[in-house]
Amino acid sequence: MINEPIIPKTELLETIRRFLADKNRGISLALFAELAGLNKDYIHDVFVERRNPLTENVQRRVSLAYNRYKRGEIAVMRNMDGTRYLEYRKVPKPSMRKVRRIEFTPDGLKIKIGIQNRNDYSHRNLNEQLRGK
Repeated sequence: MINEPIIPKTELLETIRRFLADKNRGISLALFAELAGLNKDYIHDVFVERRNPLTENVQRRVSLAYNRYKRGEIAVMRNMDGTRYLEYRKVPKPSMRKVRRIEFTPDGLKIKIGIQNRNDYSHRNLNEQLRGK
């Protein structure tokens, strides 16, 4: 496992909120909660509903689980009966995609074209950039 710094609380709240809002993220909330070692309802309460506080323990567990999934160390597999489970890869294989994104900068609007990790939710979309979130 790579020693990686834990994601700061404010950034983690926004990143996981975007992650959970994406219906095509590739991993269910239950499997992500299993990866983090937490209850799926608790993760939903902390990051979506914001009813529970984000403690250091939850921050550390969710940050490590998200980073492992983002780096491609985890694959979601399916059994013959349709149930899904997590498989830990020996060699990470991140999922990449082509991106075309508009970013708001102090110089004006810029078009970003390139390849990005499909599971990286740290970038704000244009709507969030214009609203200042």
